[in-house]
Amino acid sequence: MSHIAQNVTGSGNHLLAAGRDLYQVTCHVQQPSPEDRRNLLNLLGQVKQTWIADVLCHSVHETALLQLGMRTEAGAVEHPWERYLEAAGESGRVLPFEMTIGQVFDDVGRMLLILGEPGSGKTTTLLGLAREWITRAESDPAAPVPVVLNLSTWTDPRKSVHAWLVKELSVRYHVGKPLARRWLRRHNLLLLLDGLDEVADERRAQCVKALHAFVEEHGVPGMVVCCRVSEYRALPFRMKLRGAVYLLPLRQEQIDAWLRAAGPRLAGLRGALTTNAELRALAETPLMLSVMALAFDGAPIEALNLDEVPGPQRLRHQIFTVYVDRMFDRRLRADAPFTRGYTETCLRWLASGMLQRGQTIFATELLQPSLLTPQQLFSYVLISRILGAALLGITAMLPMITQISYVRGSDSAGAVYHAGPLSRWYLRISRSVPLRDSWG
Repeated sequence: MSHIAQNVTGSGNHLLAAGRDLYQVTCHVQQPSPEDRRNLLNLLGQVKQTWIADVLCHSVHETALLQLGMRTEAGAVEHPWERYLEAAGESGRVLPFEMTIGQVFDDVGRMLLILGEPGSGKTTTLLGLAREWITRAESDPAAPVPVVLNLSTWTDPRKSVHAWLVKELSVRYHVGKPLARRWLRRHNLLLLLDGLDEVADERRAQCVKALHAFVEEHGVPGMVVCCRVSEYRALPFRMKLRGAVYLLPLRQEQIDAWLRAAGPRLAGLRGALTTNAELRALAETPLMLSVMALAFDGAPIEALNLDEVPGPQRLRHQIFTVYVDRMFDRRLRADAPFTRGYTETCLRWLASGMLQRGQTIFATELLQPSLLTPQQLFSYVLISRILGAALLGITAMLPMITQISYVRGSDSAGAVYHAGPLSRWYLRISRSVPLRDSWG
């Protein structure tokens, strides 16, 4: 059995017993059995393939290779001991750039809130933490396995977070429900929960209460929650976690250094940022900077007339329009089986389905039949059942049809055969061969 412990000290804290640790939090993690270890490694492989190889490594944030700044958010969470701890004049502080999200996570007792503006890199930061913990879990059998889940799928306030987790592990990662319950009970899973801001406004506070109830009743070896800062501030109360960080906008010198490193391909974009204040403000988020770089790669910015687009919203729309055009120009071949119009229709349908289900990241492994319309779902179920039954029938009949094995050459036909009933009938009408019933 292993355990996770945290000693809380800190400058500026006024304690009755000065110089001593305020409290210690310990969460026992049961060592998995060999069979559980194999299953946990299988789950780890799914998380690694889906979220790291298919999402993080292909994300625009990761491609940009931009180091995100972080600032601690004092007062953003309700610390469990804050009634006994007085933080005199403490405010948020900018963390060193070399400090990883994994180090921050460990420092706050593995109960962390990640806040940021839209496009600031919250999901990418969360997946960066997942990558660090995947490395740990691969080498340490006692380390909990990170699982990435989106809170937007918590749509029924009557359902506990425990029941929701069991269902999500079953649907997203194909983990059997009894196994999921056992792993949650034994604290084998590290919960990385994205998209609190994507929970419906009327259910967001209930979702936070349900998370609190789950932690108090079951305990966790670690948990991270991501949320946009405006939606989080609108909550009537704070989350009961041990620390929070806010992802800082990119600094102008950081943006300029990255564009310089890209060379002449992005010289036009770099020049436009020096003259257009609204464009420069949009580039402070990693998402928009990466989209701009992909859209304007090698293109003269002057030809786009960005200065003539009034307002940040219309400017953002213009940038995404150019981005979509460039992506189609690069990827849509002349001999492609589908036209651009048909492709856009399919993408709108997919985006609409994802929006209705609170999904913000697309990966083929996360596609579910629930995206289909009722008519499409009926056809899918009907065809899959018919094909499944046909394949099952053929598989069952195959041994009876093909069970003919050569034993020795001994008769006029040159062989004695062992045959099933159907094959014996076929051979009797096709040739005169002495047969011996192999079915007894």
